[in-house]
Amino acid sequence: MKKIWKQRSEEGVSPVIATILMVAITVVLAAVLYVMVIQMGNKPPTPPPAGSLQFDVQSSTEVIVTFGAFSPIPKPMDMKIIITNNSDATDIVELTFSGALDASTVDIVATNGTAATYTDMNYNGNTVNAGDFISVSNLGPHTSYTVKIYDYPTDSLCTLIGDTTFILA
Repeated sequence: MKKIWKQRSEEGVSPVIATILMVAITVVLAAVLYVMVIQMGNKPPTPPPAGSLQFDVQSSTEVIVTFGAFSPIPKPMDMKIIITNNSDATDIVELTFSGALDASTVDIVATNGTAATYTDMNYNGNTVNAGDFISVSNLGPHTSYTVKIYDYPTDSLCTLIGDTTFILA
């Protein structure tokens, strides 16, 4: 028996045209992805806050750390205050704020038996303003300490202008 093949009248895209279309779509998608990635990388990094501190030694185990003006103005919840013992270079205190700051005086979570209280002298939009201070007690007598402030949003240390060291009598 003889088979008869019928030719269909349906026509498709030629393999050459199909290949060109696939390459064109791939190139367009790659270009869109490239533009998106480039735009994400062009955002300038936010600089960490810069400011100053003042130290008022109250006794052989207590100090008051007073904030000067900071720019940009940080929020207390975005900061970690690190007090380092200079004699053995250990971070003996890491003060972190916990809970909502809805009052002018807030206790701070401190390490190594140290107690600390943050006082907002001019409660203004939950920000650290010049004159706000932290009272730190139960430090070691006759010891030199250095203070650093870590800023969580910028993931870096704040730039502190002036002296960052104090010595307890």
